[in-house]
Amino acid sequence: MNQILSVQVLRALAALSVAYGHAAYDASQIAARSGQTFEPAFRELSAAGVDLFFVISGFVMVWSSRSLFGRPGAAGLFIGRRLARIVPLYWATTTVFLLALAMLPQAVNAAAPAVGDIVKSYVFIPFRRPGDGSLQPVYGLGWTLNYEMFFYVCFAGLLALRAGWAIGVLVAVFSGIVAAGYWLTPQSAPLQFWSQPIILEFVLGALVGYAYLSGVRVPRPVGLAAVALAACFFLAATGGTFPQGAFDRLWMLGAPAALALAGATLVNQSPREGAVWRGLAMLGDASYALYLIHPMLIRALNMVWTKLGLAPQVGWPFIIVALLLSLASAVVVYRWFERPLTLWLQGRSRS
Repeated sequence: MNQILSVQVLRALAALSVAYGHAAYDASQIAARSGQTFEPAFRELSAAGVDLFFVISGFVMVWSSRSLFGRPGAAGLFIGRRLARIVPLYWATTTVFLLALAMLPQAVNAAAPAVGDIVKSYVFIPFRRPGDGSLQPVYGLGWTLNYEMFFYVCFAGLLALRAGWAIGVLVAVFSGIVAAGYWLTPQSAPLQFWSQPIILEFVLGALVGYAYLSGVRVPRPVGLAAVALAACFFLAATGGTFPQGAFDRLWMLGAPAALALAGATLVNQSPREGAVWRGLAMLGDASYALYLIHPMLIRALNMVWTKLGLAPQVGWPFIIVALLLSLASAVVVYRWFERPLTLWLQGRSRS
């Protein structure tokens, strides 16, 4: 699809937020093991980045499907594209994680999963982990992809409708699912997982996407003010009391994420494509790779850092090195694995 520069920049910022939060956590753990205290600010940005990703996903699905609404066979084409985009790298990282778990269990610090749980992880079916009861797949970061795939399947079923009707039905269906989950409190792991209020963040992004398709635009100062206000909400939520309730997260992180997206996209003038913007856009391209591979890289760096006796220099130097390592690795993975394989698979799905 034709990329929207501001969306790519937001993708980069979302991925960097997630990576920063995880690097900050590992830095604090290394410091604690050496008897020090290191508590960097805004560690919860890792969670806020996920909310921004979900809102962006809703926007991108509407924008990238603008020629599919009301088209025969659109659902199959859409799902084929999304599987080609999401599955290869996720399966690869899950497989690498399982190999690391088998060969270096002390490094991974996780119990060996059952075969059934491994299968469910690969096919995006939520389940409860035997140990802590969390609704996470074998590779924990994949919980977000379980939501993504659920959204894709629901969205594909609406592509037979015209865009306006599809978005209206999406709002009604997802609101109904959340209401049913709240009032009926299902015990089934998949139903409990898929009925969480966080799925409404995809709807918020889809609404912004439909406004963009419809030609809604605001003056640039209004857009900048919206982005600045959203940033303040993010910093307040991640620097102080982080939202605990499911609906609290929706209002305190999901809504500001949608505000930031609207402010960045629904403007009369797009950002100029200077070197900085192009660099951020490139990181936006590699954001999916950055999201998936950074936890394993940070854990490996944690082990090396400790083994080399660098704990006294653990704080910000560790975070900076972790982020640079993650960024460089993500660009390599994107250019030499993710992008070529995605293009090849999407070409096969069209043939």
